[in-house]
Amino acid sequence: LFVVSAIHGILTRMAIISFVEPGPVGFLAMILVMSASLTYETRHRLRTAERSFQNLFDNSPTGMVAIDPADGKILLANHAMLNMLGCKDEDIKARPATDFVNQEEMRSFVKRSGSLGNGFTPPQLEYDRRVTRKEGSELLDKIYVSALKDARGKVIRLIASVIDVTERDQMQRSLER
Repeated sequence: LFVVSAIHGILTRMAIISFVEPGPVGFLAMILVMSASLTYETRHRLRTAERSFQNLFDNSPTGMVAIDPADGKILLANHAMLNMLGCKDEDIKARPATDFVNQEEMRSFVKRSGSLGNGFTPPQLEYDRRVTRKEGSELLDKIYVSALKDARGKVIRLIASVIDVTERDQMQRSLER
């Protein structure tokens, strides 16, 4: 009873439930108001976190790609990635990520990434690979892939961060000559 009175007093001072009378109905009303308040706050924090992630993803100077772990298809790509590949959003969405891997490196890519048939769920990866742009030219990129997991540990997205290292590679080769 002390706890109920204390909660009622706090909520009344906060002007959240000044209309509620003490007693069983009042106690139920307090629980409902507290539950609604917590639900609202949780949703607000979730929306804020989602907007922050989307802003980070969209405005990253590195290419960013979100991939469905079940089928390896691209769900989302940022402007830096689209520019790197010379693509528009509609050219890349819903296509397998492997469509952009150089065919000579496909076997190595699939081996590093895990079997596509078992769900595209690699551990964190980092490696250089050759990628084919839309118009057919190739670039060398450094890719970092991380698994995004839900609260139960199930992989729900793969997030790839991609840096074009073509110039660096060309300069390194010219220095070696």
